[in-house]
Amino acid sequence: MSDDHRIVLSAPALRITAGEHRALLEIRDLFAKGVFKHDPALEADKPDGFNMDQAETETSCGTTCCIGGWVWAAMSRDRTTSSPTAGRYVTHDRSFALRALYYPDQNEIQDMAYSDITPGAALCAIDSFLATGDPDWYRACGFHLVEDQLA
Repeated sequence: MSDDHRIVLSAPALRITAGEHRALLEIRDLFAKGVFKHDPALEADKPDGFNMDQAETETSCGTTCCIGGWVWAAMSRDRTTSSPTAGRYVTHDRSFALRALYYPDQNEIQDMAYSDITPGAALCAIDSFLATGDPDWYRACGFHLVEDQLA
């Protein structure tokens, strides 16, 4: 399915704020364009690192954030959040409906480490969340493919 035909529910339907909705759509497009680079070691040596295990890690060389951290960065720039930090936003100030997207269930990801989640899996989870309200991390991380091969 092309990006032009993606299903995207509204902010009220997803039970998130309008600012979160705009920011999530923006970072979704950055994931789709390959802007975010996987940073499993949290080295933050690139401007656009991605690691689901850290809301934000910043060094003089770059920044690494999780999905929620990048959403916060976009909202902070647009002044649609009152959270002073990415960590505060992700842990306390985000809409409750985003919890499953920002904190993948360990059972759903087969006890995979958060730092092993790739930008591609994050994109799949964001698309699923935007279309249904459920990130479906199990499918996003490709575990359904393993089941299909075993069947």
